[in-house]
Amino acid sequence: MGFVEANIICLLKFATFSGRASRSEFWWFTLFLNCIYGIAWYVDSVIAGVPFEHYTEFFGWAETATFGLSLLPSTAVTVRRLHDIGKSGWWCLICLTGLGIFVVLYWCLCSSQASENQYGSIPKGVEPAKSAGAGLRIAMIAGVVVVGLFLSGGIAFYVAPLVGYVPPFGVVTGDDLPDRQIKRLRDGKILHEGEKVDYFYAFWDFDDFEEGAILTKDTVIYYSIVNGATDVARLSLINISHIEQLSEGSFLEDSDYRIFGGMGARWEYITIKLSVENSGHEKFMLRLYENAEMPISIK
Repeated sequence: MGFVEANIICLLKFATFSGRASRSEFWWFTLFLNCIYGIAWYVDSVIAGVPFEHYTEFFGWAETATFGLSLLPSTAVTVRRLHDIGKSGWWCLICLTGLGIFVVLYWCLCSSQASENQYGSIPKGVEPAKSAGAGLRIAMIAGVVVVGLFLSGGIAFYVAPLVGYVPPFGVVTGDDLPDRQIKRLRDGKILHEGEKVDYFYAFWDFDDFEEGAILTKDTVIYYSIVNGATDVARLSLINISHIEQLSEGSFLEDSDYRIFGGMGARWEYITIKLSVENSGHEKFMLRLYENAEMPISIK
């Protein structure tokens, strides 16, 4: 079975969970989906106005739409592929564990059973005793490499903040901030020696860009790191005159606040971004209000 035929079958059987799917049918469709995801990622970079080689966001609008449209047919062909080697399609559920994906990938590399099984007859055109052709082997290798890189990148993306190699996601308390991150902030002269973090939030990407907000007992700090150059603005809480909320955040966007300095303040104002995840922006601002020694109006 070739590339075109395999994809036509998978698209026509987008909701068919019965029967069997050959190894070539599954891997040619996997290669097709990987190509579509690459195009979707490029479209998202164009929408964001960022050069493709510098685009680092996950699940933009095009990629999210592609994932939603491909979920059913990709699940269906995986179930049929498991049927083809004599396994129940319910084994797909082990993918939810994360590591189970590698087990399912291994099964999908296996040859078809040589005879009819409980799920149906041998898929059309399959010769069980015959090894995969050169084209199919390339598709299988490409599929495994792409999926492996995606999974490895995903695991690293979520593990790295936990151990402090990159800033954590969302607004976190100082107690939840890894020691490695606190040391990095102090080494970068962003946080003074002895200062204790109450709340922390940072937005970053893999392009050597980072922007963050830190709240201590008596100071709110804004910092940015661009190509290794660090800018820091510190505003004492007793010097804050008022705060304006510039934008209301959402699942995809941070809330923006402009904090104005009063008499004696070094800065007229600083602008910070705060994630709305788990109401982190509200917790940050509530603690800022509690730490201030005078009432602060939020407009």
